Amino acid sequence: MKKIIIVILSLILSTSFCNAQESNFLKDLFIGWSIKSLKKIGLDVYSIEGENGVIALDWKLNAIQVNKMFNTGASLVGELKANGIKPIRENVTNSQDIMNVEGEFYFCHRVAINTGFRKRGVAKVETDYLYYIGFKPFRYESDNSFENVNYVFQPYVGFDIPFSDTIPYYWNKIVKPKERKNSSLQSQPVKMYLQYSVVSNLKESIIRQVNNRTDVELNYWMSLIDEFILEVKKNYFINVNSKNQKAYLDTTITYPISEKAEFIIKWLKGSLPPTFIESDSITSGLRFTF
Repeated sequence: MKKIIIVILSLILSTSFCNAQESNFLKDLFIGWSIKSLKKIGLDVYSIEGENGVIALDWKLNAIQVNKMFNTGASLVGELKANGIKPIRENVTNSQDIMNVEGEFYFCHRVAINTGFRKRGVAKVETDYLYYIGFKPFRYESDNSFENVNYVFQPYVGFDIPFSDTIPYYWNKIVKPKERKNSSLQSQPVKMYLQYSVVSNLKESIIRQVNNRTDVELNYWMSLIDEFILEVKKNYFINVNSKNQKAYLDTTITYPISEKAEFIIKWLKGSLPPTFIESDSITSGLRFTF
């Protein structure tokens, strides 16, 4: 694990040296950090298909962020956050029942790529795509009863897939959806994260073999019509030893009904660590942002 940490830090520092003058790097590195207490909570409340009106709470908390911007446009970011899914009843079989708490530290930079082909007669138009190099020194995966708990160390790389925003770019020009107050109509690329998860079992109540994983995450959203927005998140969990694969799909369509509330339709399919219990549900509910 120490070797992995050293490799990640070496990649971050070597990239930073390429984008800043070496003589001023250390001074620039330790000066100008900003600390934000985000305290931002997102909460999805929806019924669980096949569970006689039982609801689930799907929540996300962004607690603290530290950020350092460089003159080159690169940034170093540290974050503390948590998320989970909690059915409001015990022994529900068609919903996940999990909670994650994690801290992460990553380097982020922009790469400008020519996308002038989208605008006829324009020789060069550059679009910025992001790439990330980082690690999560701690990630705790558990169920809400804390009967099954994993500690995970997770180095990763992430990047925007170039040109994956081309279809929504033309979609916005043709369909002309409405722009939301707190959301841009700018076409978004698919974000992909490749993660290696070093998993240690801290507690278990069911018989399960804990192995390191290769985790893949894909995130995407786009405007549809009017003020409807489509959000898609796909996770793959690949067992390093057996090569067995688990997956989880969260597809959500949202529509604003007030400044802090949205109507949602969700399709949830697959399983999540640490228990990897399978579920499949199409449902509707409300999303709140605090």
